[in-house]
Amino acid sequence: MEKWFPTFFRGLRPGSAGAFVFAFVCVELATLARLSLDPVASASAMPYITYFPAILFATFFGGFWAGWAALVGAILLTWWWFLTPYYSFGMPTYPELGALAIFTFTASIIVGGAEHYRRMFERMREEEHLRDLLVAELEHRLRNKLDTACVILGNELRDYPDILRSVRGRLGALITADEFIARSDGAGAQLKELLAMEFAPFGAHRVRMRFEDVFLPAKAATIITLMFHELVTNAAKYGALSSPNGMVTVDCSVLGDEIVIKWVERGGPVVTTPNSRGFGTSLLERGLAPYRGRAVLSFYPAGLVCKLSLVLPDHEFPESDKPRGVAKTGIAAA
Repeated sequence: MEKWFPTFFRGLRPGSAGAFVFAFVCVELATLARLSLDPVASASAMPYITYFPAILFATFFGGFWAGWAALVGAILLTWWWFLTPYYSFGMPTYPELGALAIFTFTASIIVGGAEHYRRMFERMREEEHLRDLLVAELEHRLRNKLDTACVILGNELRDYPDILRSVRGRLGALITADEFIARSDGAGAQLKELLAMEFAPFGAHRVRMRFEDVFLPAKAATIITLMFHELVTNAAKYGALSSPNGMVTVDCSVLGDEIVIKWVERGGPVVTTPNSRGFGTSLLERGLAPYRGRAVLSFYPAGLVCKLSLVLPDHEFPESDKPRGVAKTGIAAA
């Protein structure tokens, strides 16, 4: 939120000398803008029109008393410059007094409203700062706990190297996904980036992606990362990535609100249907249940084919990243 405003505005403290200087500058700029209207409007027409935004900005960035200072300054300047008798503080006409009273009343409401929203904005900034600190601390603690868990598992499972490698790989995928998402301020990640992250140890030439990229919110991105990790690990041990000529193709399409991902392996050893179901298979088949999704595994002799589908609630999408219609098809390497 703070990045939306220049450092100067963030540094203004209500009641400080800088806040009153800022209010003075706002009023002076409003006066110059009003004087520029003289060629197209008579001196008595709309004498206060340019002061409303000046008072609003002075209050919102400088605080309540800076807003009132801007209001008083606007009254004095318009009385001197734009009310009869001009260039004096003489008694103006009754219509001008009425207009001055209406301006004072309206500007007072603006000061009160701007101060109310300024305080709300300050509370939001404080809460956002506190939330960022808590999230950073939780991420740090979680990473330490996962590192500790890896050490404990290494001691307990040293006699079972295959199980140890499998568990460490899954924990490593979780850590990598969390760090990847944290770098995007917790918003989520692009599907192509998640795939590239998992395929990095094997080289970009081992995967072909045919889809227009899709943004995944944080929770869905973590689940998809774990699923990709299982598929990549399986392909490296038994499938296409275990052969030097093997290739994995990933297609992604968006049909309305449904995201469909198709994983196809080719060029590896002959594939047979496994006799038992492990943790990886259960994860693939159940992981997308919170998103009304499912995974269908087909063990063809030419290679594994896995079809993932999920539906993300509207509130999990940033408005600009919400899928609309069918995604265009293109070919790109990770």
